[in-house]
Amino acid sequence: MARNKMSVEFPGLDDYIRQLEAIDEAAVKRAFDAALLASEQVVKESVVSAMQKHNDTGHTVSTAISGREPEWTQSTGKAPIGFEIGEDRRQKDDRLASVFLMYGTKVHGQPHIAPDKALYNAVYGAAVRRRVQKIQEEAFEKVVRRLEP
Repeated sequence: MARNKMSVEFPGLDDYIRQLEAIDEAAVKRAFDAALLASEQVVKESVVSAMQKHNDTGHTVSTAISGREPEWTQSTGKAPIGFEIGEDRRQKDDRLASVFLMYGTKVHGQPHIAPDKALYNAVYGAAVRRRVQKIQEEAFEKVVRRLEP
């Protein structure tokens, strides 16, 4: 179960939605799906890159989310991002390792493992969010271009 979700947000989104609704109502959902899947891939690539210095066994990086279908609730779609929380103990431990790496740890109130800001920024950083917005807009443009007469 993933805790973090990515939504589609970029300047001009409402204009694209109006264009797509005028052409084909079903195209709006397809555009959102494409944008969310592309967003998830951008975050995954960023996470894998940031995890290289911690990637001794490959277990933690293997829990990075990729290729999951967007989750729809009525008219709201969201894509999971970051690290997957698995059902078995091994996957939970691997996912927790990512949390400890991003936020650091303390022992008796003293820093033990320093937070890895690069890994944190790979999921939540402004640069990743800007790349995601650009990819989302490109996904919508692509759907509009395909459907325009």
